[in-house]
Amino acid sequence: MGWRQSAILTRFRWSPIWAWQSPPFQKRCFWRWSGTSGSSIGKGRCNMSKPNINLHYKEQDGMLLPDLQISNSSEADKPLGRYGRMALEYLKDNQPERYTILKMDGSLMEVMHRVQDEATEKIEALTQQMLQQEPMPQTEDILERTRHLNDLKLMAEETVLQTIVLIPR
Repeated sequence: MGWRQSAILTRFRWSPIWAWQSPPFQKRCFWRWSGTSGSSIGKGRCNMSKPNINLHYKEQDGMLLPDLQISNSSEADKPLGRYGRMALEYLKDNQPERYTILKMDGSLMEVMHRVQDEATEKIEALTQQMLQQEPMPQTEDILERTRHLNDLKLMAEETVLQTIVLIPR
């Protein structure tokens, strides 16, 4: 082999192109011929190991989906109630920095569930307390009794919204 042939051979080389499929991660390597005369692609074997990703998958409707969680506790996966959603919207609209910090920290849903539980308990306690101060009317009219109970609940809810739900966290 002369010097011209070796110079031509060094200009052309095979280089690997990696493509990963998921899940499960199956490696494929395509070899590309690169040089001055163009390129061609062919399949080949590669010596690369599987990436170290510890993801668990769950099957849903025949598809494997990654089992990801927003937070570390299972309590945070429960849906929020009315007061938790109101507190979440208030936090998003009025304190976006704090919302982002809680979200990145992974404690956003835990805080909102605490607000939900605290607000619900406080409304029930205030309603019972007001019911003792202003007892149910002694009438046979169910609508009158329901109106009285709803009025007490609305007053308790207004108090709780101002003191627990719609405050900076």
